Amino acid sequence: MALRAAACSLLFVACAPGFAADAAAKRYQLGETGAVELDVPANWSDAPLVPSKPAPGMLVLRPADGGFLAIVGTFPASLVGVPSDAFPSPKELLAATFGSASPGQYELLSGVREFRAGQGRGYYMMRKLAGVTPYGHKLQLQAFIHIGSQLVSVMADANDEAAFQRVLAVIGKGRFSLE
Repeated sequence: MALRAAACSLLFVACAPGFAADAAAKRYQLGETGAVELDVPANWSDAPLVPSKPAPGMLVLRPADGGFLAIVGTFPASLVGVPSDAFPSPKELLAATFGSASPGQYELLSGVREFRAGQGRGYYMMRKLAGVTPYGHKLQLQAFIHIGSQLVSVMADANDEAAFQRVLAVIGKGRFSLE
């Protein structure tokens, strides 16, 4: 039964709007710390954000229907003043940041979950807000991927969990080259 449910979920994500086979491989510079190559569906817009000072590079991805916003940023351990060997694991970071806030602000929809992410593993959590985001969405996703001495962050706002699965599918196939 679980295998059947997983197969149906995979089929749903692969056929979901905004996740068409007409994706094009695009390379994005992520500040001075590296780059990522993503297979971005043709109906998504993409806007690299160039930092004005030494800061993480970022990328905004949004499908034509405006259903969600995803920002990918890289954070070198040295930027946040932490030696790379003492950098927290993505799981620890999620639990300490995304999973904690004032009572009544949100309801956790998931504990920490693992996903395949580029050259390694990533971890994510989802939550439902008491209100809405500045983009008018009710749900938020935060994911972290630790690659070498870099931390890749993925944030998404949406009104349904299927949008998050599309973000994770695109990021999960990403090819990161980080310094």
